[in-house]
Amino acid sequence: MGINFGRKRRDWMKGFSTKNPNKNKDMVPVRMGSECINLSKKVVHEAGLKHLAIHIVVISEDGKRILLVQRANKKMYPKMWDIAVGRHIEVGNGTPNEVARKAFKEEIQHRWGSVIMKVKLSEIFPFTIENESRVNNEEVMVYLMKRDDIDISIINKNINKKEAIEAKWVTIEEFKTYLSEKNIVPHKYLERMENYMSFNELCRILEDEEKQYESELCESEYELR
Repeated sequence: MGINFGRKRRDWMKGFSTKNPNKNKDMVPVRMGSECINLSKKVVHEAGLKHLAIHIVVISEDGKRILLVQRANKKMYPKMWDIAVGRHIEVGNGTPNEVARKAFKEEIQHRWGSVIMKVKLSEIFPFTIENESRVNNEEVMVYLMKRDDIDISIINKNINKKEAIEAKWVTIEEFKTYLSEKNIVPHKYLERMENYMSFNELCRILEDEEKQYESELCESEYELR
């Protein structure tokens, strides 16, 4: 269970500055043929190119609740409910582990906890911005946590209003209502929860999804641990 990149020497940041973050703002690494190049997120979504992201899914210790965040009125999936944390891996921002830890601290306002499962998946789904079609085509590192110590009031007090409206714990019944109303960002592994009665089943779902996936992305020479 989990992922191992091996030690292939593919430097996805070659030619781009890690000392000047502004130079790399909104730039993500993608594969074009046998080469790895860096493009803006806007171009990547317009062309439907595969790129790298992290998801952090937080469920309660008993598996009966999931932490969801309602997105702000953004161009992509406005006001829909989403996983606790999602973020692109931008050039110069570090490894998925580093980005995940930083994002969790910034968005959830709590210490990083133990990860019960970590998998690599593929997600492809269309969306529309200003009546123009886009494709979200991501290789996603998904971190699954079980936590009961998260204070929702702290998250909502410090929430970035440009990114989100609110966060809350959601029961399986509420979650399925959101699914039926198509009010959740369409992550395939979340949609499969429609057939289960506990969020503990996400472990089985994520493992099944990972088995079906083969990486096609630029890989750096690190291993996730």
